[in-house]
Amino acid sequence: MILRGGSGVIQQQPWRSALYCGRECTFDQQFFGPQQPLLAAVAVFFSLIHCGGWIQRVFTRQFQCSGRWKIACPFVMLRSCFEERGCAGNEFQPGPVTANPRGRNREEWSQAVKDPVQKPSPWLVAGLHRLVGDLQKAAAADEFSLTGHVCGSTSLLSFPADGVSYMGCPVQSLVQSRRFEDVAWLLLHGQLPGAEQMADWESHVSESASALHESIGEVFSLLPVGARPLDLLQLSMSLLSFFDPAPNDLCVDSSVVRVCRILGQLPELLNYAINGVRAKDSIAVLTELGELSWSGRLLRILRGGTSVPTPEEDAAMNALMICQCLTEMRPACFGARSTAAATRNVITALQSATTVFVGQTINDPWQWTSELLRSFVTPDQAEAWYRSREPQGMPFGFAAHVPDARVRLLRESAGTLLGSVDRLRIAAAAARLEKILATGNQLPTLDWAAVRLMTLLDIPADRQALAVGVARVVGWSAHAIEQQKSGISLLPALRYGQEE
Repeated sequence: MILRGGSGVIQQQPWRSALYCGRECTFDQQFFGPQQPLLAAVAVFFSLIHCGGWIQRVFTRQFQCSGRWKIACPFVMLRSCFEERGCAGNEFQPGPVTANPRGRNREEWSQAVKDPVQKPSPWLVAGLHRLVGDLQKAAAADEFSLTGHVCGSTSLLSFPADGVSYMGCPVQSLVQSRRFEDVAWLLLHGQLPGAEQMADWESHVSESASALHESIGEVFSLLPVGARPLDLLQLSMSLLSFFDPAPNDLCVDSSVVRVCRILGQLPELLNYAINGVRAKDSIAVLTELGELSWSGRLLRILRGGTSVPTPEEDAAMNALMICQCLTEMRPACFGARSTAAATRNVITALQSATTVFVGQTINDPWQWTSELLRSFVTPDQAEAWYRSREPQGMPFGFAAHVPDARVRLLRESAGTLLGSVDRLRIAAAAARLEKILATGNQLPTLDWAAVRLMTLLDIPADRQALAVGVARVVGWSAHAIEQQKSGISLLPALRYGQEE
C-alpha cells in the first residue's frame, strides 16, 4: 500500500521460470488474461504431447514478447515435476527423439494422442493440475493484493522537483544546518524547534536516560552468544514498554513524550547490551562529552564506547540519521501506521514496526555490503568481482529510478571522512562499482549510500542495520502519531468461504 502523493508502484508477480537451452519465453497477460488460466494450461499440455512438434514452434514464436508472467518454453513448463520424478532432462529435448526412458518414441506419442482409450500418464496430469493451480493463485494475487492501493495521505515526506522535504523543510538545509534532534522535533511537532524548546527537549532526554531502571539491562546477560545486534532493537522496544510510567494515557501529547523518553533510554540500553556499560556509568562519561550530538553519542556506542567521534564524524553521523529516519511507505512503516490506527499506542506501533524491520533483515544486506566493500584491496578488484557476477547484477543498493537527493548528501558527507588509507580504499572501490552500474542505468539507492558512509565511519558491519533501525524509530513514531490523529482505520476485509 502507498500513501497519497507517493508514486505508484507496479509490482510484477513472481513466477518460477526455467531456462531451456538458453531460451526463455513469456506468456503475455494481454493474450491470456488473468481469468483464462485453462487456455495456457491446454497449450502447455498439447506442446508436451506433441514433443517438439509444430505447436511448440508456434507458441515459441507467439510468446517471444515481454509479459507479466514469465515461464519457460512450453516444453519445460513442468520441468520441476519431471525432476521430482527423477526424469532426465534430455527426455524432452526438442528435435528428433528416437527413444526415451519410458519406452516411447515420437510415433508412439502421436498414436497415444490419437487413441481416445489410452489416457495420458499420471505424472503429466499431476503436472498440468499443478500448473493450473499456480495460474489461479497468480490471478487471485492480482485481485486481492493491497499493493498500490492508497491508504491515506501524509505531510511528513514529499518529493518536490528539487529534492526531498520533511514537513516542507528541504532535507539539504536540515543536513547542513540542523542536527538529528532538531529533525526529530520537526517530525513529531510539525515545526522546527527554537533554542528554548530544544534545551527542554535535551533536558527531558537526559532525565529519561538517568531514570532508566537498573534491572532492565540484566535481561541482556541472558541472551545467547549468537544473538544479532539488530535483535537488540526489537527486544529493547519491548523492555521499554514495561516501564512506561503512564501506559493508559493514549493522547497525542503523551505519545510525543513517550518517543522523547525512548530516544533517551534506547541508546543506554544498547550501550549496556553491546559494551556492558551501565546507564549510571555511561551518563558520567557523556557529561564529559557534552559537545557531542545525540547522533555522535550513538556512534560512539556502536563503535565500542572507546573511540570518541571527531567533529567531522559527528556531522556525518547526523547526516546519516537525518537521511535514514524517514522513508517512503515500506512494510515496517505500514506496520506502525496500521497498529497505531488499531491501538492508538505509539509504543505498540513501534514494537510492530521493529518486529517487521528485524524480520525482513534476517539476511542482513547492510552487513553483507559493508563486508564486501572492506574486502576489496583495489578498485580493479571490485570491478573484477562485479564482472564475474554478470549478468546477475548487484543484489543490493542499486535500482533504476529517479535519483534521491539524499544519496548526494550522504556522498558529500562521506567525502569529509577520507583521512586514512583504508577509508580511501573503501571509497575508491565503492566509486568504481557506482561508475560501472551507472552504464546500465542502475543508480545507487539511499541504503547503498548509507552503507558506504557507515563503513567509512568504522561502524562494525553487523551493527549497521541497528543504526538504521534506531534512526527510523523517529520516522515510525511520526507515522504512527499522524495516523493516530487522522482516526482512519486501515483494517481491510476478507472474503470468507461459504458452506455448500
